[in-house]
Amino acid sequence: MKYVARIALCATLVVVSVALTACGSTPIVPPHDEDSSTDGLSLRLWYARVDTRQYDYFQLRADGSLSYGGGLTAFNRQSEWTGRITAEEGFRLRKLVDAAKWMTAADPALHTAETPVAEVVLISGKSERAFTIQGPNEYVLQVVEVLSKAAARRFDRFMQRLPDAGTQTR
Repeated sequence: MKYVARIALCATLVVVSVALTACGSTPIVPPHDEDSSTDGLSLRLWYARVDTRQYDYFQLRADGSLSYGGGLTAFNRQSEWTGRITAEEGFRLRKLVDAAKWMTAADPALHTAETPVAEVVLISGKSERAFTIQGPNEYVLQVVEVLSKAAARRFDRFMQRLPDAGTQTR
């Protein structure tokens, strides 16, 4: 009896998650805000390489603030660091999202392989669009690269404390 109840609960959760994703998958009007480095776009990206157990979680707000979590923190969709992206990074991200047509395509979700997995939520004002891309995708890789480089600045203050290598004697 417990087994049947467990299966029913799992089936219900799957149906609800599919319904929620479907609700968020309608096209949204691309924002335009000249005062924002991303032209008004906010996004959340959970990027998982399940085969190697590597996880990244990015939250980018329209004001250019970036929150990042890695590893188990990212697996739980939480962040542990907050910083800012540059205007150039914001411009590049917006160009990538526009080129991928993630805001305007009828259905930007893809499933070409089991890994990596990218769960994307785009936010424009009060509108959100959620979708999942499974398998290698050039746009996802480029967005992750830009966000990862920005998040790597969390190490800057530690790196500046290290002494320069200088000339080594033998």
